[in-house]
Amino acid sequence: MPKRPKHASTPIEDEGSVDVPDSQKEHYKKLGYKPYLSDGGKIKWLSYEQHVYEKIKYDSKKGLASLKKLRPSRQKLIRAFRRFTKAMLRNWFLLLLAAAVIFILLFQNLILDFFR
Repeated sequence: MPKRPKHASTPIEDEGSVDVPDSQKEHYKKLGYKPYLSDGGKIKWLSYEQHVYEKIKYDSKKGLASLKKLRPSRQKLIRAFRRFTKAMLRNWFLLLLAAAVIFILLFQNLILDFFR
């Protein structure tokens, strides 16, 4: 299962942070921290700078796909070619039979005229 992308924490009201006692809330506020809700549902107390850093870190990854992501690497292409050739070598008889059936279906008029 692919890893879920992380997002920056969203600001919440002070009343939303029930887990923290009132004395600790006041202490955090004096230090300049505000409550933010993270992806996991936990409440983080972050300063403005920490929140901005989170936004830059996680939200900037939503940008346009680079050309490197669009073009497969050389190793992936080589691996895909090897898998294709191995499949061909394993199923050569079935492929030959399928080619013969297709040939007969496409050129059945010519073949019937040849044997008349």
